Amino acid sequence: MSPSGRFAYTGNASGSISGFAIDRDGAVGALATTALVPSPRDLAFDESGRFLYAVSPGTAATGGQVTSYRVGHDGSLTVTGTVGRRRRDHRRRRLLTPAGRDRRTGGPARAL
Repeated sequence: MSPSGRFAYTGNASGSISGFAIDRDGAVGALATTALVPSPRDLAFDESGRFLYAVSPGTAATGGQVTSYRVGHDGSLTVTGTVGRRRRDHRRRRLLTPAGRDRRTGGPARAL
């Protein structure tokens, strides 16, 4: 729920975010569904309630991401940015000469 209590959002496994407007009397109405992120799991507002952040964990192969949205006066969401986690390549890379020697040390290539 937004800090103002006017809007609430939920992340769906289908890759969408559903929004709801909450009237002063507590009545809830559906807003348009935003389908922009893969499997949003966690949602959080900034302190002002003007921005919503969605965390998508991703997989070991793709890595996760955080997507930020600007929350409109009507509760609509507009993407403002996405930050992804880069996969780590744990293989060490090294350059070898055509003769099979390590370019950094000049010595023989060793097994990694």
